Amino acid sequence: MVEIIDKIFAEKAVILSDEFHIVSDKFPVSKSHLLALSKKRLCAILLDDFDVLFNLLKLLKEYFQEEYMFFERGNVPFCTSFNGPHCAHVHVVLASEYKKEIIDNLLTITNAEKLDITKLEQISSNEYLLFGNSKNIYVTKTEKKLPKRFIRTFLMDNKLP
Repeated sequence: MVEIIDKIFAEKAVILSDEFHIVSDKFPVSKSHLLALSKKRLCAILLDDFDVLFNLLKLLKEYFQEEYMFFERGNVPFCTSFNGPHCAHVHVVLASEYKKEIIDNLLTITNAEKLDITKLEQISSNEYLLFGNSKNIYVTKTEKKLPKRFIRTFLMDNKLP
């Protein structure tokens, strides 16, 4: 079964690497909306080897050649969005398709912590939202479960007309 899923994703991939299939989102919220899916069956990409996240961001930078934003709702067994992939994945969109204040807010959200390897253990024991742009990575710890389709709703609400 896993081999069949990998083959389907590989055929649809915009970018292929040893660690990720990067595909167009099936129900995109913008023209640039991609999903970076872990080839490992993980609950969250942030919980993998720390270097894997940076490898992903490097791939995205090479692909987009401009500023982008990324989001992962972390530490849940499966994606809770309707028909979502049942493996770790990050939503990626071009920053230019969104309101400027959203990008600015990524740098100024007060309850976010700059990602630090020493804090990874305590972050991973809670649900979190990993987010950032092509220059910064942040993690917001959440006290309670985020609502279903949280990332999709956030992106839909903040898109330029």
